[in-house]
Amino acid sequence: MLENHSGSDAVSRSVDLPDGWDETTGSVTDPRATYAYDVTDSARVVVGLVFRSSDASGDIQLRVSVVDSTALIHRHDYVVAEYDDTTTAIEKMETFVELVSSTFRDESHANERVFVTVEGIISEFQSDTSLWHSLFSGGRK
Repeated sequence: MLENHSGSDAVSRSVDLPDGWDETTGSVTDPRATYAYDVTDSARVVVGLVFRSSDASGDIQLRVSVVDSTALIHRHDYVVAEYDDTTTAIEKMETFVELVSSTFRDESHANERVFVTVEGIISEFQSDTSLWHSLFSGGRK
């Protein structure tokens, strides 16, 4: 269940998750409800919505993190997109989660690092809208 506690555009609804996804709390993306997909025994993709304060540009961020316990850099965090209303943000997150699932079900990415595959997924997801950026890039796109 995803809830917006910011007081504006209040929405409380279940998120439609494909097989293989589990709800988690207190994850790397946000302490609210986030959703995780185990790609391998050591690599996990975590997706969530971050409700930002109303004085920042864009109220809701769709974020994704890749956590790989065997990699030199254990975590990669990305802001995928920003949305102005909760309903749109949840619908876009469901679309993004489905894209992650279908990409990792396809064996063609088996020899690729998980974060590289996720960067490709983000680019594909955002090909017709605003550009994503890594949280480590300092906002550079």
